[in-house]
Amino acid sequence: MDLRELYGKVIEVSACTGIKITGEVIDFYPSIGTSSGEDEIDIFPNNTNHIICLKKSEILQVKIIHP
Repeated sequence: MDLRELYGKVIEVSACTGIKITGEVIDFYPSIGTSSGEDEIDIFPNNTNHIICLKKSEILQVKIIHP
């Protein structure tokens, strides 16, 4: 899965922590620019004022809700 392709889309993500997050992907960080060495995305969940950052290794499943 290429996280870059999720930028700007509304998705539902199942994370390895057991939570599901639904929201818009508002940013993408390529692995070369992250401290983890992995691709990362920022998700702005619906109806909250928080931004959640997920690494590629933390994502188990992605469902695109709105392209």
